[in-house]
Amino acid sequence: MKVTTDSVFQSGSIAKVYTATLVMQLVDSGELRLDSKVADVLPGFVVADDEVTKSVAIGQLLSHTSGIGAEFTRDTGRGDDCLARYVEACADMGQDCPPGAVVSYCSTGYAILGRIVEVVTGQTWDDALRDRLLAPLGLHHSMTLPEEAPRFRVAMSHVGELGHEPEPAPVWDMLPRSAGPYGRVLVTAADVVRFARMHLDGGTAPDGTRVLSAESAATMRRRVVDCLDGWAFMADGWGQRVGAVRLGRCRRLRSRRRRARAVLVPACRAWQRPRRRSY
Repeated sequence: MKVTTDSVFQSGSIAKVYTATLVMQLVDSGELRLDSKVADVLPGFVVADDEVTKSVAIGQLLSHTSGIGAEFTRDTGRGDDCLARYVEACADMGQDCPPGAVVSYCSTGYAILGRIVEVVTGQTWDDALRDRLLAPLGLHHSMTLPEEAPRFRVAMSHVGELGHEPEPAPVWDMLPRSAGPYGRVLVTAADVVRFARMHLDGGTAPDGTRVLSAESAATMRRRVVDCLDGWAFMADGWGQRVGAVRLGRCRRLRSRRRRARAVLVPACRAWQRPRRRSY
């Protein structure tokens, strides 16, 4: 089937930018602050480290500086309580590194942010995304659930080894519903461009509808955290609980500014910058 600008793709972690935008809308309305503690917004929120449970902030989840274990995929069912159950299951989650130490890519944090959106808005994350972002922007070919996709032209996923012709994937979407805030917004190229244009136009939709404040739109494009130099660090720590800690024990962690991370998610406090420390 020919791919067009209206073909539906799985966007993967681009979904995080959508979730971040929802959070920043709540910052605009005064219902959230980036320096608010997660535990103050989500009663009962617990991770394995008691100090992290008490101190981790919403801004740290957004900027991937919480240090919480990066890749926690848990199928908590198809019900509207899937994110609530996911957050409950985070009680045993350990740390890839201490909060604020380094950028440590964290999908887990975005599932937690999705639950925060639900608690503050009283909607499911799926409904909040549709009502607060997709509909106002006219993104009629974007959705969150795989059963919605067959209404449109759908791009087939492929798998295979390097040097061999790719084969159609046996399953189109293997993610559980709880992965939505960090990994499943189904989109077309045209809709992604419209969404990106809203950000570049200072939070205003093409028809003039304000979706996000100009300040928040600018904050989401502002670099606030530098990565450690070298992709090898991220690759080692991404999804492996021991990765960042192991590297940290071997040498002093330093932020080298000649390679900066492109910011697609918001954070705006000086305390979110990596600290130079040994551990």
